[in-house]
Amino acid sequence: MDNKQKILLSDELTKQLVNAPETGMGYHKVDIYLKNGEIIKNQIVLNCSILTLEKSIKINVVNIEKLVVL
Repeated sequence: MDNKQKILLSDELTKQLVNAPETGMGYHKVDIYLKNGEIIKNQIVLNCSILTLEKSIKINVVNIEKLVVL
């Protein structure tokens, strides 16, 4: 995971994931829906709070509208 950036999710987004079943032990696989309509598919969130993204993907947590668990 060295080539990944780690982004701390907001409390609101974390609460959404706490109530969702995990994809695997300690992580969720999600699609990220941004406020501008863009969707970033098949990303990993660790421990309901740490979004891991390729370093080439530049987003700010305030621009995330919702996460959908796959």
